[in-house]
Amino acid sequence: MQRRTPLLPLPQWIRPQLTQLVDAAPEGEQWLHEIKFDGYRMHARVGPDGITSFSMIQLASDSGNAAALVFFLFDILYVDGEDLLARPLTDRKTRLAALLSNATSPLQYCDHQIGRGREFHKQACAMSLEGIVSKRADAPYTPGNRGLWLKVKCLHREEFVVVGWTA
Repeated sequence: MQRRTPLLPLPQWIRPQLTQLVDAAPEGEQWLHEIKFDGYRMHARVGPDGITSFSMIQLASDSGNAAALVFFLFDILYVDGEDLLARPLTDRKTRLAALLSNATSPLQYCDHQIGRGREFHKQACAMSLEGIVSKRADAPYTPGNRGLWLKVKCLHREEFVVVGWTA
């Protein structure tokens, strides 16, 4: 079987796609909605030998208990040398779901709801979740863009950076 696209090297860095804070979830079938999890967002890569290392995450963990961490995966940008950035989000999520079909904790697929954004947001708030992220289902991954991913919060608390200083 011949490969359709050439193998591409994995880039060293991919700028994250950003979210824009809005007051209400968008409506329409062109939007998919996911739970907004409170935690760290990161790009992850698997090494060529397939061996993972949690040492850096373990150091970043407040409790030092990396076994308690859960990774919710909501997008895939490259797989087996194939660049998926230009593919629609629904295609990328389908590929990710297939890859994670037999995965066990701590890896969890972040499922979504198509359409009914305001209803989905209302349910998330009733469950005391942080909020939802609404994404254009047909959109490519666009680093830096703030219009294709929208976040709607349930818990309206202030976000700020804590900075320490010593002489």
